Amino acid sequence: MVLTLSLLATVVSCAPAGNAIGSDTLAKLYQQGQPFPQFLVEAKARKQTWTENYAQGGLSPETLARVHALTGRWRLLVIAVDRCSDSANTIPFLARMVEASDGVLEMRIVHPDQGKAVQEAHRTSDGRAATPTVILLNEAGEEVGCWVERPSALARWWNAEKPKVSESRLVEQKGDWYRKDKGQSTIRELLTMIEQAGSGRPCGGAA
Repeated sequence: MVLTLSLLATVVSCAPAGNAIGSDTLAKLYQQGQPFPQFLVEAKARKQTWTENYAQGGLSPETLARVHALTGRWRLLVIAVDRCSDSANTIPFLARMVEASDGVLEMRIVHPDQGKAVQEAHRTSDGRAATPTVILLNEAGEEVGCWVERPSALARWWNAEKPKVSESRLVEQKGDWYRKDKGQSTIRELLTMIEQAGSGRPCGGAA
């Protein structure tokens, strides 16, 4: 069962991607990926955003309790690039979640040049291959979930406002949203996906 958090809705879809990538390919990509500390050191574009978000990426007691309640072993295969504003405003917070998991979670980051096929297998609702694309792998290395580009609440707002507002204003307001949210929506959605994959519960809405 593959859980996909839709770009433009809060629902979680259980339908696997029609051209899903095989577990062997995903395993090779994961091994090629960079641990977050290495990625952060080597990042050049949006360096301040990456660094500040990681520094501010603490978890609330409630979120920390959910992370500590996770069981099994899970890997996050992330397709991201340093210049992507959505990546810089989500992945540092996921790194903090991974660090707090006491080894239950691991994460590697792959450049789109390597992960293009994964992006194309998990396009956004409006048909784009986007960064970040986050693939959830279970202990057997199988894909059991996917999260694409940005939190669902922000995605819905973006989709509604895009026809009305200039692109520069839209980008500015998106930055304001991320600064206010401080990664909490991203963490909640990823935690929900992992919890559902671990429990085998029917798909439901993002937390």
